[in-house]
Amino acid sequence: MLVVRTPNEFLRTFAAWALLYLTGFWIVHFIWRLRRFRGDPLILPALHLLTGIGLTLMVSLRDPLRDTVEFKKFAWGVLLGCAVLLLPLLRPVQYRLFAGWIYTPLLAAFALFLTLLRFGSGPTGSDAKVNLGPFQPVELIKVLVVFFLAGYFAHNWERLRDLEQKTLVPGWLRWLELPRFRHALPVMCGVACALILFFVLKDMGPALVTGFAFLALFAVARGRSGLALVGVACLVGGIAAGYHYGVPQTVVHRVSMWLSPWDNDVRGGDQLAHSLWAFATGGPWGSGPGWGDPAVIPAGHTDLVLSSIAEEWGLPGVLSVCALFILLVQRAFRIALRAPDEYALFLSIGFGSLIALEMLLVSGGALGAIPLSGVVSPFLSSGNTAMLANFFIFAVLLGISNQSRQADPALEPVFRTPVRIASWTFAACALALVLRAASLEVLDDRELLVKDVVVYAQDGVKRPQRNPRLNLLAAAIPRGDIYDRNGILLATSSWTTLEQHRAEFERLGVSVDRMSRLDNRFYPFGPATVHLLGDLRTGDKFHATNSSLIEHDSNAKLQGYANYTDLASVVRYRHQRANPALQSLLRRDRDIHSTIDLRLQLRAMEILKNRLAPAHNNGALVVMNASTGDVLALASWPVPPGSGAATPDELLDRARYAQYPPGSTFKLVTAIAALRLNPKAMEKTYSCRGLEHGQRHHRFLQRLFRATRRLRRRCTSTVRYRKPARHPRRQRGGY
Repeated sequence: MLVVRTPNEFLRTFAAWALLYLTGFWIVHFIWRLRRFRGDPLILPALHLLTGIGLTLMVSLRDPLRDTVEFKKFAWGVLLGCAVLLLPLLRPVQYRLFAGWIYTPLLAAFALFLTLLRFGSGPTGSDAKVNLGPFQPVELIKVLVVFFLAGYFAHNWERLRDLEQKTLVPGWLRWLELPRFRHALPVMCGVACALILFFVLKDMGPALVTGFAFLALFAVARGRSGLALVGVACLVGGIAAGYHYGVPQTVVHRVSMWLSPWDNDVRGGDQLAHSLWAFATGGPWGSGPGWGDPAVIPAGHTDLVLSSIAEEWGLPGVLSVCALFILLVQRAFRIALRAPDEYALFLSIGFGSLIALEMLLVSGGALGAIPLSGVVSPFLSSGNTAMLANFFIFAVLLGISNQSRQADPALEPVFRTPVRIASWTFAACALALVLRAASLEVLDDRELLVKDVVVYAQDGVKRPQRNPRLNLLAAAIPRGDIYDRNGILLATSSWTTLEQHRAEFERLGVSVDRMSRLDNRFYPFGPATVHLLGDLRTGDKFHATNSSLIEHDSNAKLQGYANYTDLASVVRYRHQRANPALQSLLRRDRDIHSTIDLRLQLRAMEILKNRLAPAHNNGALVVMNASTGDVLALASWPVPPGSGAATPDELLDRARYAQYPPGSTFKLVTAIAALRLNPKAMEKTYSCRGLEHGQRHHRFLQRLFRATRRLRRRCTSTVRYRKPARHPRRQRGGY
């Protein structure tokens, strides 16, 4: 009931920033047309669609009236990114000016790396070093490394291929040919640098992205993929070795979550479970933009942004995002094959591979195909450093595509096959992830929705946790009311319902004003009915063997469903009250009408109080309808106090459990039943006399008891083995 902005203020803010977002792309378009810029015409619309999906998600990610405005930051980053797209129009930032700076970008990346190592920090509870204040140098380091690799391979690709060397090995067996040391040295150095980055920064994402990007460029430059595959194996093996020896701790936790997403010993290790819940909630068609709860996903605006999209947009949203990234990567590789020189070719392949690898790693982590890597989703995640870096990547690609009229025709035949192999490799990985998403959202969605995760919570206790969307839906279903046999309200969760019975409560001596509006359940008659109803606010004795409480025993009726499996079919429509399936669930009768007569119950309590309280005695009183067997009153004394903690003795239901079991008093019930069946039994006389030989009678009873015990042991379903030496008779008789 508390807000930080009104709906009109939110709408004005949203309209202003959405207009700025749209204006940024149109300004870029018109300036390009005015300056006759001939860059790739499909890149700008693809970026517009991707960032539009991201902006829509950021709007629905936060509560519009109570939370921070996340889409404002996102729109500001996109607006700055649109300004970056105008850089290819300026001569001082043409890509060719950087062609001769082979090692300068590497030195700049190394300087940023040392700064991050010295002053960097990570997210709360993480030992990774990725942040330098509000800036993330890792995003710039990746771009600088690609600039270095493009310059290096542009000057050395011919030497790596050994074009002058002739070989007698057939083409289909060349992958078996042992490489020379000078060919393997770059792979060794690249993998070693990636592993150093992994162990020093204690983060898996940057190491994998830079390492795989280097290996992709190396495979294209060399024209063969054998050494690149060895490098991939070494890189994965190094990370596996780090996990085996427990360093770094962040990666160990992520791998542990991946190996066992539903039951692990990582504190807060439910991130992957939240991601899978989101995919399952989205299902084939999604909850609809704005109709989901992406805010309950940890890091739903950064690492797990694809899970947030899947919840609201469903499988079509995932496929749309995948298609847009495939388009961008394909255009980057197409620009590479039409590049004017080797430097532009390797720069385009490097940036295309960088975008593909980032999206593949973050999507694979969100889908549970690989461990979470901490990589942001390009153009979808909230983070202005990554947003500007990714816009700069496509600004460079657009600048290269603007020079396609000066393309070198000799480059395409040489690099066509390696580039196609790289592109098909990325496409195969994307297809595998799409099939994984389809499995989660179409085939296994009902099973995953209701699956519990058992992890250590933030308080250090390991306990099962449910899908929070099921909890939200369950909380939105009003719990039924409990009435006595005459319609007097005994329990309710609605203050409005309580007010409607105010006059009736006042006639019975109960003041509604003494109850707190903040309670989630109201019990007007308090101690007089607590041993019958229970107290949902505390849950005292709900699972005790010496109690039978209506709130516990009739829980399925009161809440309107038997278990959370019944909610799985409507959970994705939980915010759409007009949905027919949800309306059918809400229209179920959830009220309970007990057999208790409250007025008689209060009178029984008064009798017990007057008779037992002065002498500090305990007692119980039960009133039943002899014709129907209905319990009309069930009173115990003493009753639990109205406030404060009650002792275990005060919580006893003395009428049915604990100190006053029915015992021989039930003989009256059997006698009445016998007389009802045969009224003439009242005319018969029965005599009770002892036996003449009492001692013999006593021995007879002992023998009867022993025979009964032996028979019980032989007929029991659980047979216990005993040594033959102790029981030779049992050995002969068998079991």
